[in-house]
Amino acid sequence: MKLLEKNKVIITEKSKEIEAAQIKIAELSKGIEEREKFLAEIEVEIVDIIKEVNGNGSDEEESLHLDNGNVQHKDTSQATEDVSMSHNSQPAAIPINKQLCFFATEEVNYDLDHLLGGSAEPLGKGTFGSTFNVTLESGLTRVVKRLRNVNLSENEFSKLITKFAELEHENIMPIKAYCFSNDEKLLVYDFVAMGSLSAALHGSNENTNRTTLNWEARAKIALAAARGVAHIHSVAPTFAHGNIKSSNILLTMNDGACVSDHGIYSLASPITSRVGRTGYLAPEVIDPTATSQKSDIYSFGVLLLELLTGKVPAEMALYGGVNLVKWSQAELRDGYVDAVVQDSLLKDQSVEGDELVQFLQLAIDCTREYPEMRPRMNDVVIRIVEILEARAKAMAKGKNGKKPVNRPESVRSVRTRHLW
Repeated sequence: MKLLEKNKVIITEKSKEIEAAQIKIAELSKGIEEREKFLAEIEVEIVDIIKEVNGNGSDEEESLHLDNGNVQHKDTSQATEDVSMSHNSQPAAIPINKQLCFFATEEVNYDLDHLLGGSAEPLGKGTFGSTFNVTLESGLTRVVKRLRNVNLSENEFSKLITKFAELEHENIMPIKAYCFSNDEKLLVYDFVAMGSLSAALHGSNENTNRTTLNWEARAKIALAAARGVAHIHSVAPTFAHGNIKSSNILLTMNDGACVSDHGIYSLASPITSRVGRTGYLAPEVIDPTATSQKSDIYSFGVLLLELLTGKVPAEMALYGGVNLVKWSQAELRDGYVDAVVQDSLLKDQSVEGDELVQFLQLAIDCTREYPEMRPRMNDVVIRIVEILEARAKAMAKGKNGKKPVNRPESVRSVRTRHLW
């Protein structure tokens, strides 16, 4: 009896300790949610301020005029000036003694004058600058990224860009050349005609049409992007992409993809680095210029959720008060797969087995709150490969007349409690 009473006392004490721990966890969770909400509000204010500085939030299209050795920045409204250039209304120009610095991967059959004399078409205006499709007189097409808010010396800039250019991989967009001057910093890339994953999923400002990507295409794109990021991480433990998002995943033939803008975050100021990455940044990232491989994995997990849900992470974080990760977690705890997965994927007859659930599990693992709980990028690649191999086997059985293990109708009814 005494032993029983003693055990009851111990159990009571442990119960109190557990209850106290649960209260502490709830308080910490509340603090984290309040911090994320505060950061989201700050980011909205930063976006508004930058829009005001760059032209009072005008949606007028920015254009780049390349002619006679000058790089002219013009706002088509002619009403505002770009503070990232000179402090007067005259267009800035690259000094004629500044030439393109080429890397070994590029055939040097053009120079700065050829590039500046080409026909330029605006492709977009992103976090770190504006991007243009430039067609040279020879017919060669290159993409020119015009960076802004770069606070590095020419030597620092050159060293970083050279380090990024050394990353040669089929799933990484290579940097072909660069130019550095007091007023302009230009990066030159290959032109990818198929556009970005973001445009394919959500459309773009210029064209709201979106490409219909079935599940097989999305899974293959995820694998290609994962391989690109994994290669970046293989260079050194401290080497990271730093800006993983769907607009930086460029689509290639046969549902392939390559990652772009790797390392560009380290060229810009901390404020500029945070803007435009809302919804993708890991919760532990305070200084956006000091991201890590683990924060890359978090961002990749958000990308997987974007592929699965069809939702725009940035829009949810800025205007909904909650990011895509929190929303997905809340929906999945007591719901089914179809509470989160885009309806077009649930209807996709190419879905085999429980691969949607497996991808959801991977996305959840990548977006764990604590960095040490997230998988390594190589492990992410292995898991995606295993899912696709199982898919291929299931499809082969189907072709041989055997009934597939699961169809989308049964996938809808899969509970997701086991994901947690």
